[in-house]
Amino acid sequence: MNNRKRGFTLIELLAVIIIIGIIVGISTTYIINVANKTKERSYKELENIIKSSAHKYILNTTDILEDVKSTTCSNPIKITFYELVQTQNLSSDKLINPITGKNINYSEDGGSYIDVYYGNAELDNCNNVLDDYDYRYRVNIVDNK
Repeated sequence: MNNRKRGFTLIELLAVIIIIGIIVGISTTYIINVANKTKERSYKELENIIKSSAHKYILNTTDILEDVKSTTCSNPIKITFYELVQTQNLSSDKLINPITGKNINYSEDGGSYIDVYYGNAELDNCNNVLDDYDYRYRVNIVDNK
C-alpha cells in the first residue's frame, strides 16, 4: 500500500509565488504610469479651460484688451483667477488641481493667476517662436495649503 500523499513541492510553490509577484510588479508599474498620464492630461485640459476663460475675459473687457496689445512676455498683464471667477468667466467648481487633488487658491491676494502678453511673428524675449500675432498665456497655479 502506498500512503504517499500527493501535493506540490516547496520549490513549485515558490516558483508560482515568484511568477505571481513578477506579474503584480509589472501590472502595478503600468497602472501607475496610466494614472500619471491621466493626471497630466487633466492638468493640460484645466490649463486650456483657464486660458479660454482668460481670453474671453480679455475680449469682453475693453481696457484690458488695449493694454494686452502693448505687452511682451517680459512685461505681461497679470489676471487673477479671482477676477475670472468674479466675472463668471471661470467656474470655481472646476478649480481643483488634478495632480495634487487640492483646491486651487483663487483668493484675491496670493492666489493663482495667468500672465497674458501679445506675441509677434519674431522670436520673442522668452525664446518662444511665434508664428503670428497672438495672445500668449502662462498659467501659474497655487494650491490651497
